Amino acid sequence: MSEVKEIDIFKKSHLPKEGWLQACFNCYTITSKTYYYRMILIEDKKYKFNVFCCPQCKSRLYKEKQTLYKFSKVCDKYIYTHYGI
Repeated sequence: MSEVKEIDIFKKSHLPKEGWLQACFNCYTITSKTYYYRMILIEDKKYKFNVFCCPQCKSRLYKEKQTLYKFSKVCDKYIYTHYGI
């Protein structure tokens, strides 16, 4: 079985990249909350993407399907641009 590489997605901020607090990918609010976004399997490699998302944005994403759709497109574009996946 292949190893899973976990990748966190967040907005750029003044915080260290390896810290447990990051900027929400949607609104830049500092948060420790992440949620599983997607697992991508390429050949024998697995990539697990987690997105930093504050509780307010996460709640809005689940209530408003159009907002979730747009947010997913932004996440997919980010993954493609930064990781070529």
